[in-house]
Amino acid sequence: MGEALAALLRARELDPGDRAVEREIERARQAANLDAAELAPDPLAALVRWCRRLHLSLAALLLTGISLALHAGRRLLPRARRLGLAGLWTMAAALAVGVLPLVASLARPTAVVVRRGAPLLEAASPTAAPVGALREGEVVPVLDDGGAFLHVEDSSGARGWAHAADVRRLDRPPSP
Repeated sequence: MGEALAALLRARELDPGDRAVEREIERARQAANLDAAELAPDPLAALVRWCRRLHLSLAALLLTGISLALHAGRRLLPRARRLGLAGLWTMAAALAVGVLPLVASLARPTAVVVRRGAPLLEAASPTAAPVGALREGEVVPVLDDGGAFLHVEDSSGARGWAHAADVRRLDRPPSP
């Protein structure tokens, strides 16, 4: 179930507007008996998907280009005062739209637990003592990447290290 959820969540990252993927995620969430909050630990992750879905970075660039063209037109045509005003409003819109992808870039990377009962270890070592267990299918924020181990935080707030084989990062394509 964890592998299926990881694949579905990765598909949602690639195409945030696909409603069929959203329905399948909801079915898998219910089948794994997970709370909706366990699939979305970072609220900024939803903003990342919305920015991608609406192409806000591209819209900000386009608005900036239009603003520059309007300002250049104002310089070339001194009598066209409205071009300068339109350029200012367009630049304000570009800044307003552009700040959302910037804020979304602050989202922490996440990973999906793909193994039932994956141990949460106190250190990044195979001989470290377990401090808890992760739920299969739970999405956890990645706090640090230690090669073969990831420093994660589960939904209860417990922090520890998990084997990289037990979790799949959503911000990177799966390794072969």
